[in-house]
Amino acid sequence: ASGLPTVADDSGLCTDALHGAPGVYSARYAGHHGDDDANNAKLLRELADMPEEQRGAKFVSAVCFMLPDGRALEVEGECPGRIAFTLQNGDYGFGYDPLFIPDEYGAPDGKRPNTERRSYAQLTPDEKDAISHRGRAMEKLAEKLPEFLGKKPSPVGEAFVGAGHARPAA
Repeated sequence: ASGLPTVADDSGLCTDALHGAPGVYSARYAGHHGDDDANNAKLLRELADMPEEQRGAKFVSAVCFMLPDGRALEVEGECPGRIAFTLQNGDYGFGYDPLFIPDEYGAPDGKRPNTERRSYAQLTPDEKDAISHRGRAMEKLAEKLPEFLGKKPSPVGEAFVGAGHARPAA
């Protein structure tokens, strides 16, 4: 143990029709960790007979901040959307991004409804970061952290939120 405060996160895709699956098994849904093609193919097979109105899904990120004394602050962030009927490849993203169509996306003037039905893989990094489940979880953490630590909010929290928008390495 380092004796230092620690932040950990995990994210997954939860589908309504499959009662939350793949969920915590998102990275290894088809059996092998990180096999995006197999995971996407399995999800498409399992949802093949599901109509549009039953294809609801969300990306969820759970974040835990733990102090060396064992106290923990846990938060979640979500990005709601739907699962496409086919892969919607784009220039960005990884994992389930070609299948996930978020309800909204980020724009310079705020968030907009995703009427074009673009997948996560088709959104630019800025459009995706503005609605990121990880970003939303980190924003909640930054909001709750001062009270958890017994302090007033400071500019450090603002820098911390920016860290929530970083994308993981492919």
